[in-house]
Amino acid sequence: MHVGKLLYHLDRRPRSISRARPLATAPAAAAATVTAAMTTAGRVAGPLEDEYLARARAAGHDPATIDAFADTIRGKPDDWLREHLTILDLGRTGPVTFRGQPLKQFDETTCGTTSVQVARILADPVYALSLTADDDPAAFGQRLIAEQQRLHRSTNRLWPQWLGTSPWGAGRGLAREAGYRATIAWVDDTDPESVRGAARAVREADRPVPLLVGNLYPAHYLLVVARLDDRLRVYNPAPGRLSDIPADRLDLGNATAFRHLHGVLLPTP
Repeated sequence: MHVGKLLYHLDRRPRSISRARPLATAPAAAAATVTAAMTTAGRVAGPLEDEYLARARAAGHDPATIDAFADTIRGKPDDWLREHLTILDLGRTGPVTFRGQPLKQFDETTCGTTSVQVARILADPVYALSLTADDDPAAFGQRLIAEQQRLHRSTNRLWPQWLGTSPWGAGRGLAREAGYRATIAWVDDTDPESVRGAARAVREADRPVPLLVGNLYPAHYLLVVARLDDRLRVYNPAPGRLSDIPADRLDLGNATAFRHLHGVLLPTP
């Protein structure tokens, strides 16, 4: 099994982010903050706490934010950390929920922005905690909607919002929100070579990859969130559900009612 830099092992423990600078070479203030956060009150943080603190630093948060985040998660059980800071249980297929509240798009135009939102959740535990902070499912749902509305406005400034999110808007959203650039690679799914090339690029990607799907025309986004040997685990924002598709041919199967793959948004340097 391989999962990329901002994805996760199937036991839901986040993989270390290889692009994060070692603590010794981080900016002095941030490094000091993380070091202090790991040893406050004479207690060394556990491995999972360390991972989330490293990811918070890699997401670019300032020392004060990292310090407050460390105070909040200090001493929390691993199950609490995973539930509040990852939200998606990538170890299984099925509905994605927090305390029974689904993590899904709030209307028919926000599949792209919800995919961007989930990419940020996976990249930034401080952001995830801002959604799950008080354990209130209703508040979680309200925050999801408010964030999706914000993202929809910001990714569609020159594009009619009622048409959803353009691939270029989704790419800009990933750059701003999740910290990586992505560009559209169009796919002709009647051409086996085109599909094989897209599948290979998705398998090799080290970030979540949006898939642009539809029937006669592009109409919906899915988000590849993990790779499991011969399968890709895919998040569908419409029902808020994780499903698997074959990694070698990107057959959409039961991941969505749409039948055609039109493009993939591939991470770029």
